[in-house]
Amino acid sequence: MDLRLLALLSGVLLGTVSESSLAPALPLLARVHHVGPEAAQGAVSLGLLGAALAYLPVAGLAGRVEAQRLFRLGLVLHGALAFALALAPSLDLILGLRFLQGVATAMVVGLVPGLATSAFPQARGYAMGLVASTVATGTLLGPALGGLAATWGLPYVFLLPLPAAVLALLLSRSLPPLPRQRGTLVHLLQAPGFPRALLATSLYFLHTLGTTVALAFHLGAEGLSPRAIGGLLLLGPVQLLLLGAWA
Repeated sequence: MDLRLLALLSGVLLGTVSESSLAPALPLLARVHHVGPEAAQGAVSLGLLGAALAYLPVAGLAGRVEAQRLFRLGLVLHGALAFALALAPSLDLILGLRFLQGVATAMVVGLVPGLATSAFPQARGYAMGLVASTVATGTLLGPALGGLAATWGLPYVFLLPLPAAVLALLLSRSLPPLPRQRGTLVHLLQAPGFPRALLATSLYFLHTLGTTVALAFHLGAEGLSPRAIGGLLLLGPVQLLLLGAWA
């Protein structure tokens, strides 16, 4: 596999694992900081909020500066914030850092499609197919890895994306620049398909992560360990992976 593509896929894995791995650890986060589920789930929702608010500005900025540098800066920031989260002494600090980590996620994941098509113009379908598969893989692995890491301690959950960040940073030195943008952010917002794409993305996150967070707290209240919660959250994606092609 081309090392540039591996760098981009590692960036996607970083983003999906950093979000999906937190769900089985939320009951532990609530116990450690002596808060209720409403406060603890902010660790997930603020990360998503930071990413959602940053995706469009990052896309606009990438057309005016070197996108590969922006991508690598996002990797550095994401890794640094992972260390900061592992050492954070309070929930308020964790929530603030998670918002910033969401912005860093947007700097990485939001640039992957453009960088992939720019790096592989003759094989963009293949590249984007691997990107989509990596999104599914990260979403699949995240809960299981998060549940396992939570048995060692909450800091290990926050450090889970770090290996992917380091690998992507090492392999991304030769990524190509993006073509100069002809339109503006306003033109993008006015594109005919944009509202439908925004609605579909919003519904996906509301369904997948919303139900995952609620289920994690329910299972935690029933006395299940983080490892068991992660294993149960893994069942749905595994069934989809194994049976989806036959549906």
